[in-house]
Amino acid sequence: MSISVIQSEPPQRGLVPPDPAPPGRDWSHLPALRLPDAPALRHRLPAAMPALSAAAEQFDVLRTRVLGVTGKSGWSRIGVTQPRNRPAAAYAAANLAFSLARRPSLRVVLADLDLRFPRLTGMFGLDQGPDLGQALREGRDLRLAAGRFGDNLAFVGNAVADPRSAETLQEPGVAASVARLVADLSPDVTLLLLPPILEGDAGLAGAGMAETLLMVSDGTSTVPSDLRQCDRLLDGGPPILGVVLVDAER
Repeated sequence: MSISVIQSEPPQRGLVPPDPAPPGRDWSHLPALRLPDAPALRHRLPAAMPALSAAAEQFDVLRTRVLGVTGKSGWSRIGVTQPRNRPAAAYAAANLAFSLARRPSLRVVLADLDLRFPRLTGMFGLDQGPDLGQALREGRDLRLAAGRFGDNLAFVGNAVADPRSAETLQEPGVAASVARLVADLSPDVTLLLLPPILEGDAGLAGAGMAETLLMVSDGTSTVPSDLRQCDRLLDGGPPILGVVLVDAER
């Protein structure tokens, strides 16, 4: 793995109502989530492991560089996307989230908005998750779909693929629901895992929910023309924070 920074049924499944508590930086009311003790997690989530590896340290470098740029620009809502449907963006978003959360003073939200190709719930080894597409279409309180790893990483996952994810993300109430979630939880950093840009229009539909975009290049398949095409399609949208090269297959 290498990283380089260049610049459904049942509809309520997994939605556990939080205990009454005022919104804000105290997240003790969110259901606690735990990663399973599985050897495969050492490869999928090096940044979440107690012992730091070379891969985890690279995500720490990415963390510091991202915070340096977003801090100066006043951005806190980062969209993580990629040109085509690959595991790379989910891998990068998950590990960056855990790297950020190892700073105790930071509150981090990670939300899987790649509704057609949800990966994070399975990556984390969770037994169940919400039908996030349906929850968004119905305008539900997204805190009902949130859990937390430790005290300062809130996670909103998705367990049901939405074949019409572009239409879901384009509904006017969806951006408002995501904005309410961020306002209620008041995190320092929000990572939104977005759909790929070059496969349909779901990625473009979701990009507007972010203040800046982190573009993930899969080291096994992304070609320069893909990145140039993404740059053209995103012209006039959120600025691209940088490009991260990830070999997630290894």
